[in-house]
Amino acid sequence: MERSRPQEFVSKIAEATFAEAPTSVARLVIGKSFGCHALPWAIERGLPGAWLTPVVTDEPIRAALAIAGPEHLAIGGDRDHMWTPDAVGQTSATLITVANADHAIESDEGWRASVEMQIPVLERVIAHADARLATSRRVR
Repeated sequence: MERSRPQEFVSKIAEATFAEAPTSVARLVIGKSFGCHALPWAIERGLPGAWLTPVVTDEPIRAALAIAGPEHLAIGGDRDHMWTPDAVGQTSATLITVANADHAIESDEGWRASVEMQIPVLERVIAHADARLATSRRVR
């Protein structure tokens, strides 16, 4: 498998990982950058996800975000040229833009500023995961 086909590559890794994972009440996919190529795979399987700095300039990721439901969260920085949430159009997913953040969700003002911007991002991902877990427990 070639890395030149990132969606196929990442989907195979995600499939293998989920096959080996222990049985669980709920599952959530978390991807960062290249790992966000698992977004179409997750949507096809009805799996919720949190996607950090997805490469929205890549058509399959953009198309997947456009059809994603509220069980998906995507976060990118306004200084990341690959984070183009306006290109997604209408979506039920939650899209969040972090001010002054680059593709690494870092600030050019040093590590303290980077940590201060990352803490709310991580809190949002945790809240998203908690909400998915609460929803899955009600459904089952």
